[in-house]
Amino acid sequence: MIDQHVDRTLLTPWWQHLCVMAAYVMTDQILSGMSYRTSVLTAGLRLSCLLLVSRRFWGAIIVGEILSIAVITIPCVSAFGTTWLTAVLIPPMLYCIPLVFFMQNHVSVFDQYGYIRPVPLLIATSLCALLSALRTDLTFLAVVMQDGSSFRGVSWNSTGQMTFGSYLGSLTITPFVLAVRERLLRRTQPLSWHELMKRSLFRDVLMFELPIVAGLFLAATFLIGGTNLAWFRALMIVPVVMLGLRHGWHGAAVGGMVASFFLTATALDHRDPSLFPTQATLALTISFWLLLAQRGTPKSLPPGSIPTSAWASLMSLVPVQSIRYALSPRYRGLDGTLYGADGRMIASAAG
Repeated sequence: MIDQHVDRTLLTPWWQHLCVMAAYVMTDQILSGMSYRTSVLTAGLRLSCLLLVSRRFWGAIIVGEILSIAVITIPCVSAFGTTWLTAVLIPPMLYCIPLVFFMQNHVSVFDQYGYIRPVPLLIATSLCALLSALRTDLTFLAVVMQDGSSFRGVSWNSTGQMTFGSYLGSLTITPFVLAVRERLLRRTQPLSWHELMKRSLFRDVLMFELPIVAGLFLAATFLIGGTNLAWFRALMIVPVVMLGLRHGWHGAAVGGMVASFFLTATALDHRDPSLFPTQATLALTISFWLLLAQRGTPKSLPPGSIPTSAWASLMSLVPVQSIRYALSPRYRGLDGTLYGADGRMIASAAG
């Protein structure tokens, strides 16, 4: 039997690492195309993965982020130089891992039941956003223009904008992911599509928020302009507040993600400064409801109840059994030993 203290990274089938890397690259590329200067959605993907993905897959995620960056940056090496390319290929993940590692060991984002602790979460979100912005500044300092001069675009103002963009991007993705996870953790049975349709939060988003923000988006895009555009953007936050009042921070997280996507879609370009006031208000709204995480949201499971795995519950929505098996959180080592998602041994090869 394998020593329980041995690092099991090498015991994990190689294809699982490959699948994690590929999934991260594809998701990162999609979110990159949807990101704006004031809303960097890839920052939310990065933080969500660091908080929820097992450490044995961090290497695969780092490689995936490097590949995703390389796809965009390598064609630009002739314009900005090899020094810049070397700096930019150092992924933001490497800047954030020490912080997340420290917080996991000393100031955990999750309590003993797996529910979030809002203050550490907001601290991790803020610091990771700042580290990502500083990393971008370092890459700018490494730029060498074609005439031999250095790039002069680094300033306190640009650093603040990039920090806010990463912060809002994290608040768009990470609270939504954690809210879904918490709701799945509360379940004692796998989820089904029929039951999902009966969930009040799902119905409220589908029947209440989505029609409102979609209507405001269409009106802001095709019917109005000028100063009235700001008012239509601000009205998109109203459903987020209503969902927060009804469902607590879960409602604000899910509603904030939907509103953020429609809000950024009204931008005139990727650097539209008129988006900032509304996006700042949205960030404050989500942060406020996170700080009230214990209000209007479910407490821990009653004594004696056994929660199902959040991932296993989510995978129950996949109709094809072979896909569910392939994406199972359990994995078998090279010696035939079965391990759970947390790396603990479930059954030995002999058993």
